[in-house]
Amino acid sequence: SKIYQNADEIKKSPVNYTAFITGSDIVWAPKKVDNFRADMHFLKFADENQTTIAYAPSIDSVINKKLKRLSLLYKEALKHLDCISVREKSSVDFLQPLTDKKVYECCDPAFLVEPEYYDRMISYAEMNENEEKFIYVYILEINDEIVEYANKLAQEKNLKVCYYSKFHKNYSVNSEDCTSDGPAEFLYRLRNAEYVLTNSFHCVVFSLLFKKKFLSFTRSKISIKSTDLLEKFDLSDRIITSNNKIDIDKPIDFNKVDKVIKSMKNSSLEYLQSALSLID
Repeated sequence: SKIYQNADEIKKSPVNYTAFITGSDIVWAPKKVDNFRADMHFLKFADENQTTIAYAPSIDSVINKKLKRLSLLYKEALKHLDCISVREKSSVDFLQPLTDKKVYECCDPAFLVEPEYYDRMISYAEMNENEEKFIYVYILEINDEIVEYANKLAQEKNLKVCYYSKFHKNYSVNSEDCTSDGPAEFLYRLRNAEYVLTNSFHCVVFSLLFKKKFLSFTRSKISIKSTDLLEKFDLSDRIITSNNKIDIDKPIDFNKVDKVIKSMKNSSLEYLQSALSLID
């Protein structure tokens, strides 16, 4: 189908779709609700006879005075949606008082399929078959603590460090820069890593799916995504802060993890099926 770059293009050339879905990820962040992107991310361009569905968008913001000041903007934007869900419980708590429609909590789309679903994509990864055992380090912003931890862990376990980072390029151990990796290589490294160190939400998601020993490091900009997610699994101790120094080898009950994922998946699919049933 035709690709539209903005709401103006859609208005100039109306589409005949019967439904639109917005989400996932941080499409409802405060900085996006008060500018032109709100037209797209809240589906304001849709006609009245077109069903509008929000599937697991994220606000990813602590409920503070700044966010509360935007309440009227969110309230107005939500009017354009027939079915509403978000990715974090804290976002449900914030948005529910702003609308008469029920706000559901749905899981990230990566959880909607079995881990084996990603095998086909991983098969396209261009990797060395004789790859050394390694720690996968995925960093989205400068974090010296992750690098220090990775160096120490690699020395203790005699492992290579494979890292994705635009900031840190110097490791004191055997290391490989993986910043040029594509999606297939990203999944390959997560699937095959001995350990995962990250400050990325989706690295945490796939660490849970692929049953990896992992640690999630906090970022300078307060983010609720990984915090809310790991609370569901009773794994908040995997979040590394100045007050929390967990042993990465502490066992994770992945049977429990699988049960939580199954529950999230089932309820999220039920929401989607119910929302799509509104289409004439």
